[in-house]
Amino acid sequence: MNRSFELNRELFNELFPFYFRIDRKLQFTELGTSLQKLLGEPLPKSFDQCFEFMRPKVEHADFAALERMGKSLVIFTSISGKRPIMRGQFFPSEDKAHLLFVGSPWFGTIHEIREQGLSIRDFAVHDPLIDLLHLIQTQDIATRDLRQLLETLSRQRKELDHAREELTAKNLQLSTLFSSMQAAVLLEDEHRRISLVNHRFCEYFSIPAPPEALIGADCSDSAEQSKLLFKDPQAFVEGINTLLAEKHVDTGAILEMADGRVLERDYIPIYIGANYKGHLWLYRDITEKFQFEAQL
Repeated sequence: MNRSFELNRELFNELFPFYFRIDRKLQFTELGTSLQKLLGEPLPKSFDQCFEFMRPKVEHADFAALERMGKSLVIFTSISGKRPIMRGQFFPSEDKAHLLFVGSPWFGTIHEIREQGLSIRDFAVHDPLIDLLHLIQTQDIATRDLRQLLETLSRQRKELDHAREELTAKNLQLSTLFSSMQAAVLLEDEHRRISLVNHRFCEYFSIPAPPEALIGADCSDSAEQSKLLFKDPQAFVEGINTLLAEKHVDTGAILEMADGRVLERDYIPIYIGANYKGHLWLYRDITEKFQFEAQL
């Protein structure tokens, strides 16, 4: 049975707050709520008065040229240069009388978002841009400070259930911490997919890919894949399985590597209210300390 799914204007704005619709004269017939906020007053009347293409190159941006782009990715920016780059796709209407653009602006930092008079709430919940910006930011905060932050999150979990904006702020800080820490950091969600990871983790486990390329990757079989890096592969796999089954905080575990290195590991499950939301792995190279203590 064929079923149709229709979006009303309010829901469409929530899913695609930076959308716009243009007619064959490139006149705006609809503007998303966040796009209106970004463009400011007075609102431009037509696409060609406001934007110019960066990719693909377009000598003359008329309706036919935009329609030929089909569903390919397009990138354009404002003629004035004061507004950010827009990325997205054009979709023709059934009667070929309009084009619908669905996409969002691209920013390099959270500060740039604020400069344009926008906030995180102006973006769709599914938009990955904010998470990417979190990873770009860096702070020099020690492992002890991160543990204190996680303890604070645990104490405030009831409040966080009723304060989504505060939770977002904490996640911003965590993302910054992870990218700048001296420890190897891996954050997995409740489905064991990578939410955050830093360069040091990739170095420790010989992963030939940048951290941002690992976001969303499935870690269900990661223990088996990396067990040969450890002196006792079977004990490593069994230890991981036990921690994931019991979901209790475990800190200070000593792991000897096959190449002679010694790592100290912390496992911290994360809960929001009574709901399990994933877990955090911290690895620190303590080879020199371990060898020195052994000599003593």
